[in-house]
Amino acid sequence: IPVKSWVFPGSTADVSTIERVKEDLRGWRLNRCVFVTDAGMVSEDNLKSLSAGGGRYITAMPCRRGTEVVEEVLARPGRYREVAENLEVKEVWVGDGERRRRYVVCRNPIEARRESAHREEVLAELEEKLAGMKGHPKKACRLISSGRYGKYLRKLKSGEVRISRAKVKEHAKRDGIWVLRTNDETLSSEDLALGYKQLMRVEECWRTMKDGLDIRPVYHRTEDRIRAHVYLCVLGLMVERVAEKA
Repeated sequence: IPVKSWVFPGSTADVSTIERVKEDLRGWRLNRCVFVTDAGMVSEDNLKSLSAGGGRYITAMPCRRGTEVVEEVLARPGRYREVAENLEVKEVWVGDGERRRRYVVCRNPIEARRESAHREEVLAELEEKLAGMKGHPKKACRLISSGRYGKYLRKLKSGEVRISRAKVKEHAKRDGIWVLRTNDETLSSEDLALGYKQLMRVEECWRTMKDGLDIRPVYHRTEDRIRAHVYLCVLGLMVERVAEKA
């Protein structure tokens, strides 16, 4: 249930908002607070800030090549434990002593099947495009720079573009998977995964307000009207959540 919201200028970077939020919450005298953030908020400075004063966090981690998440966490063998039909979890610890880091690898089998089917469609399209593209370097460049196709392609020394089976296999391993990191050792893997899914619920609500309710475009010009609009949206969301719980 939302109890407080913040409005920042559109030019504000996500990673710079945490200190302001923590400062505002100090007056609330909360005896236990867990921050839940997405991967866009992750930085070492932010994690240190969230940990200060015994703070706790659950954060999604970006899965980029060469990072600890890919090299250590996702590469670690182990069985998933089923939490629900659409959620499986696996706990991974990296490091030793006080500096060890706790990760939870989450997998949605339903989403994994959807992503696999979608990739097969994309690869079929890609094979058709490549078949009729010989001698067209500009088209090859456009494919490689494409967000839809480029991640599955490799360029040979001859300049020819082909599908990289290694890249396809690498992406297939991550179907339906996201990785969480936390400094809270009291919460179970299931609670951590479900806690993060609450954030996904919040994001879903924002999407509904922006798209499903057709509140865009918004023609506000003054700061107080913009803040009032956001406040009314959050108030409406609170009413909906109270109704759901009732």
